[in-house]
Amino acid sequence: MEATPAADLRKPLISPINEAEADSESGVLKYDLPKPTFTEELGCVLNMALSILGPGVLSIPYAISKSGLVVGSLMFVAALVMNDYMIVRLIDILHLMPEDQEKNFENLTELAIGRRCRIFLQGNLVVLLLGFVCGNFVAIGDLSHTVVKYLGYTVFTKTELLLLIIGVIIVPLAMVRDLSLLGKWTSPLGMLTMFLLLISVIYKLLSDSDVVAHPYTYMVPFDASFLLTFPIATFAFTVSPYVFPIFFDQMMRVRLPCGTTLTRPLDEEAKARFRMVTHYAMLLSFIIYMSVGFGGFVTFGKDTEGNLLLSYAADGLTTAVSGIMCLTVVICIPLNMYPLRLLLEGMIAPEADFSWKRFIALSLLIIGISLGISLA
Repeated sequence: MEATPAADLRKPLISPINEAEADSESGVLKYDLPKPTFTEELGCVLNMALSILGPGVLSIPYAISKSGLVVGSLMFVAALVMNDYMIVRLIDILHLMPEDQEKNFENLTELAIGRRCRIFLQGNLVVLLLGFVCGNFVAIGDLSHTVVKYLGYTVFTKTELLLLIIGVIIVPLAMVRDLSLLGKWTSPLGMLTMFLLLISVIYKLLSDSDVVAHPYTYMVPFDASFLLTFPIATFAFTVSPYVFPIFFDQMMRVRLPCGTTLTRPLDEEAKARFRMVTHYAMLLSFIIYMSVGFGGFVTFGKDTEGNLLLSYAADGLTTAVSGIMCLTVVICIPLNMYPLRLLLEGMIAPEADFSWKRFIALSLLIIGISLGISLA
């Protein structure tokens, strides 16, 4: 067996591009890192789509019932285009940030407008993201109670079920620090439940005998009720607080077998990959939104409830869909908590190294506050 030369053993596993480039960049070595794999890119798409979707998908049929098929569809198309364009513009200006500065919404805002606006933005983001978690807790309590009530376990209250789910599932998932792990396992499961919800809505549409006879006659609104659709459509594709953690924690970081973490360069190729992930996630979310919205509206017409599942009579399929949707919401909560925890860490200890004690404390604090608000 031929011996390996000592010089080869001293070569790094990931080599600098070349010495000239290394010297011209203030002595900082650049590495030829591998490109993101298909699995990593798919995980980013699913993470972003699941952050967009969630329990809000159940209100889409109601929104369309208040605005008609034409106006409602146009509102959601407009919301899709505006949110997609805004994220693409954020990606386009990332190169203006210093190379060694953490890429997040707050730092970009401070660079563009100033520190006062950064503080204002942080306060608004905390309220927004905390509201998402509170809304998810309320949905979990309602959906889980619907399931156990149908199964005959009437002794459990919504609060008891919510506490049980938080302790058994949500708290362990919230302790996952690696967002790519969530993207690899929980996000595909969450998207699977979304597709099962879609299939169930279409099945009920085709199988129920009491489907609205002529839903297509209601194409445009004839009163001011269409204004109820506006806030639902506006927030339907809200994903801006999540894009930076998804992009930079999941796509840009390379973890070596030795445990070292390196960051891929933020070049035009990386930006193009960010845009692609954004477009696919937005399109996937739009397809699910409009399919569920159309199916629910055609089934119930103007009598559609704010929560689509409440429009159906209690039966085995509806109960199964409620359970599926409850599972989806549970899976969404760690994704909603992730940017909120990062935001709070940046506000409390912006220059400190990572601490598991602080990580766990903030996770439990977010869960505790959200639980208290949702039960109030």
